[in-house]
Amino acid sequence: MPGNSRILYLIQIILRGDIGEICVLKTVLWGCVGLLGASSVFMDAGLSHGLGQQLTPDQLSSLKTAVYYQQINSIVMAIGLILASAKRSYLSLLPSLCFLLGTIAFSGGIYGKHLLALNTGMITPAGGMITALGWILLALLGISYKLNSNHSTFR
Repeated sequence: MPGNSRILYLIQIILRGDIGEICVLKTVLWGCVGLLGASSVFMDAGLSHGLGQQLTPDQLSSLKTAVYYQQINSIVMAIGLILASAKRSYLSLLPSLCFLLGTIAFSGGIYGKHLLALNTGMITPAGGMITALGWILLALLGISYKLNSNHSTFR
């Protein structure tokens, strides 16, 4: 299945709201959490042990910022998936999807600019906006969870 077809398939899963397919999407998102987290550790190690010596201080600082946000967003994406596990709604996955796409755009844009000399244009700021949307959606998910449950953890 080509890359664009996979993306369209995932969008169809979300729009249909099929519980079985939502479970598949959750599994994919958990895999992405692991990959984002692990790749941020690898990138941080690379910057600290060798690659960082070949970069200007400004480039190194920018790349360290990208790694930091990738690590934070990976953790928050996992929290979003934990909250989403209590709901059987495709909307509960939106915060994690925003964190995934936002992190790829934000951190990926910085990596592309400084490591591959790509002209990333508005990719990085767009990633920041998508991530901010993820935070808002996560807050709404938490509020809806509290309003619709009797879980003592959230009282």
